[in-house]
Amino acid sequence: MNKTQLFTLSSALLASTALSSISQAGTVGIMKALPATSLTTTALSISSLAFGGTTAVANAVAFGSSGAGVTTFGVSFTNNLPPGAKFNAQINIAGAQFVTATTPGIAILLRQTASFITTVQAACASVTPLVDKILMSTCQVSDIGTPGGLTTITGYFMGGLQLSGLVFNTAATLVTAGNSVALSGSVVDTANPSIVLENITSGSIITSAVPITVTVTAGANAIANANTTPTAFTNLSTTNNGALSLTLATINLTSSGVLGTDLATVLTPATAASSFTVTVTSGVLSSGAAKTLTIMNLFNNLTVANFSGGVATFTVPSGSFTNTAAIVVSFNGTAAIPVVAAGTVSVVLGTSASSAAAAATVTGTTAAISQGGFASEGNTFQSSASATFQSFLRIHNNGGVAGSVTVTVYNDAIASGAVVGTPFTSDVIKPGTTLQLNSTAIETKAGITSPSGYYTIKVSGPIVGYVQHIIYNQSTGQLADLSSFRNAGTAASAP
Repeated sequence: MNKTQLFTLSSALLASTALSSISQAGTVGIMKALPATSLTTTALSISSLAFGGTTAVANAVAFGSSGAGVTTFGVSFTNNLPPGAKFNAQINIAGAQFVTATTPGIAILLRQTASFITTVQAACASVTPLVDKILMSTCQVSDIGTPGGLTTITGYFMGGLQLSGLVFNTAATLVTAGNSVALSGSVVDTANPSIVLENITSGSIITSAVPITVTVTAGANAIANANTTPTAFTNLSTTNNGALSLTLATINLTSSGVLGTDLATVLTPATAASSFTVTVTSGVLSSGAAKTLTIMNLFNNLTVANFSGGVATFTVPSGSFTNTAAIVVSFNGTAAIPVVAAGTVSVVLGTSASSAAAAATVTGTTAAISQGGFASEGNTFQSSASATFQSFLRIHNNGGVAGSVTVTVYNDAIASGAVVGTPFTSDVIKPGTTLQLNSTAIETKAGITSPSGYYTIKVSGPIVGYVQHIIYNQSTGQLADLSSFRNAGTAASAP
């Protein structure tokens, strides 16, 4: 025999078809405004910087929203509670506390089938905010049958709750980006609290995030031109911003859509930080070639007096900072541009009215500079095994910058030109001087232990100059210049 199971819900007699199931899991979410008919489970993002400093500072930060047209929070029931039903509800909080001086507004969400159609004010015998929960007692729809109320709506159910005017504090956990504030709770029958109508599953409503992202991107590496005469390396041959200027790095600031403590204002770089301090450290700044340093479109040039020690600092008010700015050094075109390794750029954000703490310092690298030098060679270079001829390699630096060169020895008698020994780096050759190496010295530096025949000697390096192969006939005492060519190519030398 079939039976119809009946329930009494606060004096309303319900068939099992009216209450879809018992003790189901309600869903916590966000409702953007009052009135609202949709709920999203995507948590709001709030600035983690608002909770910086000590735990006491973080816990004292009050955040939330109140009033019409602002963000509210909601619970969507799985069950459809019938008209006239009365219930008690408890909303718990984790990751923060409720500010008890503010009593939240409670509305009931009505729906037909699966869709919310409207919100109506709830009539609760009491709404009690505690630090860790909100207690609602004997709640029901307040305006059923009243003029302008629900007299024209048929087939509706109570499908959820909407909470407005919530204010929170004691949320030191939000100092760490990614941590959240969550709500959970339960709904029970007023007349029989042992009947659980909804177990409200914990859901995040607010998650902390960094409101501004700062990145430092190094400029492309450059090569100084070795063919400028009479002064060497005064221009850049491989550039990223012209022959007499170099983009050391680019700073990018992006807003991530994070909200302030009112849960309504989207923070921008200008509102998330009071200032930006940019420190540039690079060997090029201490050279005689540097003329000015600029954060493009933001600041007037810094002159040599501001960075002759190799470090320059800009303090940029937030209101004048754009989302992207390049740090550019310009050269005077008279002094040689040196070889420099990549330097650093650090960006420090100051606190603002929306921040209790500054964002972490961001550090990146700058472009490096190498010098394009020459590539030359001497062939038929006699090994030290020769009893008649003795060869000498002369490397002349007639530029304006000192530098070392790389010497590579090849077997001149083999068509493939196999490398003999190991390439080596010479001593530093100063401008206007010549380094001379005989075959014995070259073999020793290259690690050649069994010299024989003759070699091709190739030389490359970041200087302006040329190579000579001088041969001495020990029988006749005569000298001859066998240089095939003196200066060719612009092979790059890394710093």
